Amino acid sequence: MYELDRESFSKFIAEQRRLKGYTQKQLAERLFVSDKAVSKWERSLSMPDISLLIPLAEALEVSVTELLEGRKLDPESEMKAEKVEELVQKALNLETPEEKGKRRKHDIAVFGSCVLFMVLESGAGLWMLSKWQSGNEDPAAFMASLGGIISILVLSALSFSFGIYFWFFIRERLPRYYDENRICVYSQGYFNLSLPGISFHNGSWPYMLKALRIWSAVTMTTAPLTCLLIAFSYKLFPAGWIPFFLHMTAIGLYLGGMFVPLYIVNRKYGRPECKAAAEQEAAREQTKDAGHKNMAVSLILSVAVLLTVFLIVYAVRIAGLGTEYSGVRMGYVQSYTSQEWSASYRLLNGMVSRTVQAPADSGICILEIETTKGSISVEMTDGAGNIIFSDTDLQPGVYEVQLSGAARIRFTGKDHAGGFSVTFHKESSR
Repeated sequence: MYELDRESFSKFIAEQRRLKGYTQKQLAERLFVSDKAVSKWERSLSMPDISLLIPLAEALEVSVTELLEGRKLDPESEMKAEKVEELVQKALNLETPEEKGKRRKHDIAVFGSCVLFMVLESGAGLWMLSKWQSGNEDPAAFMASLGGIISILVLSALSFSFGIYFWFFIRERLPRYYDENRICVYSQGYFNLSLPGISFHNGSWPYMLKALRIWSAVTMTTAPLTCLLIAFSYKLFPAGWIPFFLHMTAIGLYLGGMFVPLYIVNRKYGRPECKAAAEQEAAREQTKDAGHKNMAVSLILSVAVLLTVFLIVYAVRIAGLGTEYSGVRMGYVQSYTSQEWSASYRLLNGMVSRTVQAPADSGICILEIETTKGSISVEMTDGAGNIIFSDTDLQPGVYEVQLSGAARIRFTGKDHAGGFSVTFHKESSR
């Protein structure tokens, strides 16, 4: 493998800069990079991008060949084809094996963490949705859980497959003919990416790669939780098909999220020109270290926030604080707080259940039943699951129940039309 003599290269740049009378800042301004970047070149801490070799040689009034050789050459001398090939190989291998190894380890660590999160989230999500589906007879719940299972499987498989390719197998640089022509199709093996209106080139390609890798990482770490939240919120929607539609919409949005950033990045960086390439090099040098850390921190924070939200939602559901339904409801309208619950409807042929909390200074729960047809029964259980009140055919009227702490109230209607209310009073209504 041909490798550039980094020490000779850096010393030659420093010597030629001094001969020209430039400071590091002045040379940096001519190349549209930071003076820190020039300082790193001269100290062999980093190498300029290949697109900066010609502008750098012109600024120092040397040839690219002399720049790569790290010494002045006889103008009359001719180079053999083998030597020219060696110089070309040196130019293409400005990144040292150590730098490549470090970058690869970083990529493996980030991608592996994302895969681990995805496997844990997807596995837990599929288990909960399948268990929930098998134990729930509500058609809306069935559609919501089915949509969640499908979307988790589809998004997990797609994000993992694309992620493997984007992180480890896609080209880091495009062939030269991409820079010389306007090509809107990227092809490598079985992978083809056609984006009308986009011109692939090396000026924007590194940023497009970064966008694709971020997309795969975000999709792997957030998609399973998003699908679970949609499934568990199915009761917020009046029609049973809406949760399934939302799952399919989520799949479309995640897939669309892969293409939209590519258009934005390509439009921002335009065609590869010396100034644009130099500005990219400056930005790369200034944000290289911070970018990796920020990406890792952002991923960890986003996953932590989503996990927290998911755990809260799931804990609320497990604790029974939400309203549960089964059966048929028509014209059902309810309002509630932690200490009050009321509903009216044209038809209730099934069950509604919710947890209420008695205030600290009251232990009397007032049940009020209104019936125009059908029948309704009620069952109240305390936090330990003990039944504290039960009636299989509750007549219209007002009922008092001694209560302390939280209680789960379940109303079961049989072709019932009317409504009910649950309130607390400091004193007995009698």
